[in-house]
Amino acid sequence: MRLRFAAIGIHIHGPGSIQEILAAGDTELVGIAESDPQRREEIARQYTVPIYADHDEMLDALKPDLATICNAHYEKAGAILSCLARNVHVLVDKPAVIELDDLARVEQALRTSASELQMMVTERFCPPFVRLKELVDSGFLGEIAGCVATRPHEFALAEREPWMVDESKEGGPIVDLMIHDIDLVRWYTGAEVQSVTAHQLKRGWPQYPGFNDVAHAMFALDSGIVATLEADWLTPRATPWDCRFFLTGTEGAAEVRSLHFSDLLYWRHEEPRVHVQFGRNRPDSSGQDLVRRIRGQTPVTATAQDAITSTRAVLLAREAARRGETLTVQA
Repeated sequence: MRLRFAAIGIHIHGPGSIQEILAAGDTELVGIAESDPQRREEIARQYTVPIYADHDEMLDALKPDLATICNAHYEKAGAILSCLARNVHVLVDKPAVIELDDLARVEQALRTSASELQMMVTERFCPPFVRLKELVDSGFLGEIAGCVATRPHEFALAEREPWMVDESKEGGPIVDLMIHDIDLVRWYTGAEVQSVTAHQLKRGWPQYPGFNDVAHAMFALDSGIVATLEADWLTPRATPWDCRFFLTGTEGAAEVRSLHFSDLLYWRHEEPRVHVQFGRNRPDSSGQDLVRRIRGQTPVTATAQDAITSTRAVLLAREAARRGETLTVQA
């Protein structure tokens, strides 16, 4: 089944999202919608497809089967709802939305739409995380007992994406960054978040009032374990984004170094520590996973419900930080 797809926004992972759908095979990019005039000019030099200023106009004119959505974070909800109303499948960069009200609207729209939705949970397709999933599923680590993760980032993106310095448009470090790690926690444990306590604060960037650049959260899962996560925008310029993910089990433990690294270390009682270094190539992706789902193929690694549930977890974590309370997560 040949899929005709369009792109809504070419921000951050926009070009990558297009490549993910093309890599699925038997797909065709038919148009791009971009609200920023300067970026439209750039896109016109790079792609030989019709370029639109308005995504609704594009969807009505081209009637694509699928759309990638990589516009500014605060604009994503409207684009998702436009696609779902027209039964257009959606591949959306994370975070899918940045407000709980918008999440509720998307969830409601999914109930009546024939569309599939996939959020770009890129780490589920990163080789060291894939290998760790195999170890967990094989029982190598025993029963999972806890998780600690750190996700430091450098903030040069703001030079090209000025909306990112406004939390009402970007979402903040809990929503924008921590979503990767809580999604991984859910994937590895099969458990769901029950409650969350979180804190976010501002330590740098005095030129951006109200911009929080570091966050910590403790997610209690219904399996009884706790995931302790940290995310920040404070990595010194021109240094590696050295993200760490630690998983502890009753029989062993593991560590992933990701983003600018691609390493997995794992070990268990009375056995030597194994260190595996992976290449930068990712043979699979969220986009390919979505296309498989649309075509009724396997394996399917992530679902629309994963997108909703992981997004809800971080939105409530941000709300917990704002209120200074522990909040219960309800489905």
